[in-house]
Amino acid sequence: MNDVPPAWVHGVTGSVHSGTGSQYNIYHQYPGRPVGPDDPRTLLNNSEGKAPRAVAEDELIWLRRHFIHPRGYDRAYELLERRHTVLLDGHPGSGRTATAWMLLRDVPRAGGKFLELLPDGDEEERRLDPDRVGEADQLLLDLSDADQQVWRGIQAELSGFRASVSQKRAHLVVVLPPQVGHHLHQEYAALRVEISRPPGMRLELDIIRRRLRYAGVDPTVAESVPDTLRDYLVQRPPLREVAGLARLLCEEAARLPTPARSFDDWCAAAVDAATRREPQVAELLEGLSQAPERALLLSAAMLHGARADSVHKASVDLLAAVGHPEDATSLLERRGLDERLQAIKAATDTRRLVRFDQLRFDEAVRHHFWDNHPDLRPSLRTWIGGALALPGLTDADRDRLVQRFAEQCCRTRRAEDLFGLVERWAGTSDRGPGIRAAAQLLKHGLDNAELGRACRSRIYTWATGQRLSRGLRRVLISVCLEVMPVRHPYAAMVRLHHLAARETPGDEARRALVELVLGDHRLHRRMLERLASPSSQRDAVTDVSLFLELADPRALTEAGLRAFPLLAEAHVGHWLTEGWRNVFRSRPWGEWRSRAESWFDAACDGLPYGHRFLDILTAACTEDVGVQARLHASARDWARAHPHPGPERAGLAAALLKSIMTKRNLRSAVQQEAAAP
Repeated sequence: MNDVPPAWVHGVTGSVHSGTGSQYNIYHQYPGRPVGPDDPRTLLNNSEGKAPRAVAEDELIWLRRHFIHPRGYDRAYELLERRHTVLLDGHPGSGRTATAWMLLRDVPRAGGKFLELLPDGDEEERRLDPDRVGEADQLLLDLSDADQQVWRGIQAELSGFRASVSQKRAHLVVVLPPQVGHHLHQEYAALRVEISRPPGMRLELDIIRRRLRYAGVDPTVAESVPDTLRDYLVQRPPLREVAGLARLLCEEAARLPTPARSFDDWCAAAVDAATRREPQVAELLEGLSQAPERALLLSAAMLHGARADSVHKASVDLLAAVGHPEDATSLLERRGLDERLQAIKAATDTRRLVRFDQLRFDEAVRHHFWDNHPDLRPSLRTWIGGALALPGLTDADRDRLVQRFAEQCCRTRRAEDLFGLVERWAGTSDRGPGIRAAAQLLKHGLDNAELGRACRSRIYTWATGQRLSRGLRRVLISVCLEVMPVRHPYAAMVRLHHLAARETPGDEARRALVELVLGDHRLHRRMLERLASPSSQRDAVTDVSLFLELADPRALTEAGLRAFPLLAEAHVGHWLTEGWRNVFRSRPWGEWRSRAESWFDAACDGLPYGHRFLDILTAACTEDVGVQARLHASARDWARAHPHPGPERAGLAAALLKSIMTKRNLRSAVQQEAAAP
């Protein structure tokens, strides 16, 4: 079992992935375009230049190495494979969510996509929509934090949803809320499996030894369990905390390896870091009564690992942010920086980078200030907002600063602090460290279980608003293309659609939307449905332009891993007809002629279901004789323009004319019959 992150996986056919941090799956981008320095996706690359989905591969390896099956796993697996649904129950800390992910990863499947279902729905999205279940999907519904009211609503919808899951050979794992497992409806009780930890410490020690082994430490050092570790484990802490302790052990081993210290020493330091750091911080602060000392302590915690000069300047700026008067003491009479750092239990290394002497002391300092000084939070947000410009900071320093601030916002559920800095950083420029920090901060919020919904809701509000800075628009495009599709692809599509409808000038949002949609046949289907149903909340001109891009014949006829292409589906044919009808009603001939010619090409090239192209075009133009004439003229000119026109091309133009005349006569007959007395 592992310390699991609050994110789920979304991908076309790739493998599920989790571990510490966010989880991602790489999926096909259609038709694909090179990523340049101005591409919004580059805002989310980490300090090594890796994009979020590239980082996913490392995290996948991490999970597969560290996950250990709990009791009940085999029964849950058998039930999921046979009945396509399993309801996981267990005490908090037993690893329910991690188990759910691994079950979906391990069960045999043919294609499909990993998706997280929203327990309370989302803007423009139903909670459990059977029509959204795709062939061989792997679905997670995590209700571990849901209340009784949410569960009652879920139960009312679950039966119909399960029927769709089974019919489409998909798999669904539901993590049950606390205290409902023994009060399930009869049809669900047979699907319930309770997972648990075995008695004793075997599972916990297996987690620790496996973690040590993959960190390059000989696991035999843990054969003898020190009293410090035994006393900690006997309390049966949640498995995520056990995994966190294992991580601390690895950090301590890397910091002070053998033979400098023994495994007993590592355990003492790790347990100390996990259980006693915040009391130690409170004790230290009792002796730091002056504001400059406390400002230096918090600055060192927020910029842990940065250069000493940067930490010093940050402490000066923090004093100004809280309104502390300037120090009138002569510069020559003040204590040196190294002496002041020593007073807060920190020091500099040979490169003048500031670090605390004790493991995870910086994290405990941050927690202490945010928990015990709530009145400081607005000033801290202001201070962090200006800290990106500190001299000497590297990109990695800025990324860590953003992550640490995001952790505190998420931990204390201060969503408005997070949104305020996103707007501030993105509002100054659409280039540089500020906009990168804004994108990274919003990404951390989206990945967090506590603030994820609030972040999606705020992005929707921003996307549907009228006034956005260029920088904020670029940030929203970035997270909607790179972050949200990982867990909530439909929500990402909706927000990009709204951004594209309000995009003046530029076309970044439209290009991102087209790339996202053409890379995923389900989003393609869903977007065609949206475009076939015009809305007063969207721009009709934008919708028609989007339709012409998304009506790409190759994308409509490529089946991929599916049994049939989109063009074979009756609903898709209807939406395409409505889409073309909107085009014919609102756009001049010159704007749709080239797309119509691509459909003529597809009808002539022997593509699967190619005959439907002409049927859809002619059905869409039955209302307007002028459009019918222009469509036929387009086919005639298209046939003649080919350097070697063959009978197929000429025959297509003739077939189009015949189909138009047939539908026109049929329409006329229906109208006459309707008008007859």
